[in-house]
Amino acid sequence: MGTGLRPATSSLREITGLPPYLRLLAGTQFAFNTGFYAVLPYLAGHLGDGLGMAGWLVGLVLGLRTFSQQGLFVVGGALTDRYGPRPVVLAGCLLRIAGFAWLALAGSTATVVAAVVLTGFAAALFSPAVESETAREAVRREQADGTARARTLAVFSAAGQAGAFLGPLLGSLLLAAGGEWGF
Repeated sequence: MGTGLRPATSSLREITGLPPYLRLLAGTQFAFNTGFYAVLPYLAGHLGDGLGMAGWLVGLVLGLRTFSQQGLFVVGGALTDRYGPRPVVLAGCLLRIAGFAWLALAGSTATVVAAVVLTGFAAALFSPAVESETAREAVRREQADGTARARTLAVFSAAGQAGAFLGPLLGSLLLAAGGEWGF
C-alpha cells in the first residue's frame, strides 16, 4: 500500500513540465511569499528593538498588515476584473517594494502603520490577480493538452506554501547573521 507521497523528482517534473508563463506565475508566488515571510523576523525585531515598540504594539502592527491584506482582497479582485491581472500584479509588486522601502525609513508609529498597510494593500492586489490568472491559464492548458487544471493549481499552491515555509527560515538565518553583514 502506497503512502500517496511522490518522489521529489516527480514534483520537479511537474514544475518543469509547466509552460513558461505558468512557471513564471508559480515562481512569482514562491518569491512573493518567500520575501514577505523572510522579512517578518527582521521586521518584528526592528519594530521592537530598533524603534522601541512594546511587544503588544509590534503584534498590533503586524496584525494590521495582515488585516489590510485580507480586508482589501475584494478591492484587488475588483481591480483585476476591471483591468486584468497583469497590471494589477505589477502594481502589487511595485507597491510592495515601495511599502518595504518606506518601512525601512519609517521612524514613528504612524509611518510604520502606514507602510505596513501599504504592504498589505500590495498583497491584496497581487494575490487575487495572480491566482485569477493562474486559474485562467490552468483552464486553457486543460483545454489545450488535457492536463487536469488541478495539477497546475496544485503546483501553484505548493510554490506559495514552499515560500511561506522557507521565508521564515531564511529570515531567521539572515537575522542571526545580521551582525556579520551589518544589518
